[in-house]
Amino acid sequence: MMKRKRLWFFVTGLPVVGLLWAMKSAASWRPQVFGVQKDAASLWLSGHDRLLVVSCFDGLNPFQVWDVASRKSLWKARGGDYPLNVSPDERVLAQAHAPYPIRGDLYQLKGVRFELHDALDGHLLRVLKPPIAQPNFQHGEELLDAGFSPDGREFRLATTARLLRWSVASGRALVNRKWPARNKGQALTSGEFLLNQEQLVAFDGTFVVFDARTGGLIRRLNTLHVAPDESMGVAPDGFSFYELSDNTKSRIFRLSDGRELWHSSNIPTFSARGELAFVATSVGINVFDAHTGAKLRALPGPKVEKGWAPSLAPSGDGNWLLNTDSHSDKLLIWRAR
Repeated sequence: MMKRKRLWFFVTGLPVVGLLWAMKSAASWRPQVFGVQKDAASLWLSGHDRLLVVSCFDGLNPFQVWDVASRKSLWKARGGDYPLNVSPDERVLAQAHAPYPIRGDLYQLKGVRFELHDALDGHLLRVLKPPIAQPNFQHGEELLDAGFSPDGREFRLATTARLLRWSVASGRALVNRKWPARNKGQALTSGEFLLNQEQLVAFDGTFVVFDARTGGLIRRLNTLHVAPDESMGVAPDGFSFYELSDNTKSRIFRLSDGRELWHSSNIPTFSARGELAFVATSVGINVFDAHTGAKLRALPGPKVEKGWAPSLAPSGDGNWLLNTDSHSDKLLIWRAR
């Protein structure tokens, strides 16, 4: 009789246990609400995951800086302010300031000034002084990328025309140098610093690598380019870079020689150490080995909606990631392992 009862339990009880386990597992993948920010668009984490910077679709609703541990908003910028980067020690935030609301990305630099703020409370530390030669930005000069030197002593700016470097302590301009002769005279259309700020990878009809300290040419890459590059990025570890082709496929190349390594269905977002790549799909996130393109796992969300890929901010260890939910103004935090 006892054996029959045990058999009955295994026959009838195991499916129930399995269902409960599946429900618990599914619940563990549901996102938590990190916070609420109106019209939140893009977001990124500072180097040690302590600060989250969230910008908005409309410059009338300025960016906010959040404390990750407490999930509380620390301060909100003014209209016309645009976040650029946070120093390695996470104490200083660099931003652009314009006399008009900045809608979307910052393209036109004419009339824009650059400021350093306390990253924790937002108060102004100093305004970066214009360089002596060509003190004003020229008409049509656009921003490519901005960041701090690894020791935090310098702030660096790459535009379509030149390299600029300032002293963080004094705000004094140190370098104002035009990029060297380019491919058939074409202007740079995109560019991004490596995480260590020692090199800039850019595009002027071909992919080119510049020295971010001197502005000198390091090498050109014999990489087949498909279309004018509007989206380009570099992995934090400097191993690879990507381009988005025809809004359907992103190709990932090795930075040392320009060799194509793998491709994905959308723009990859690299983990802070560069070893993982997160790619949004219509059903969730695929996680790849960033060096080889081997698929490691699939996550249930967030996902591409109406052709738009979500803005992702993975943690340094790759265990979780943040994204914005445009439907509810919520900032969401997801499991990534």
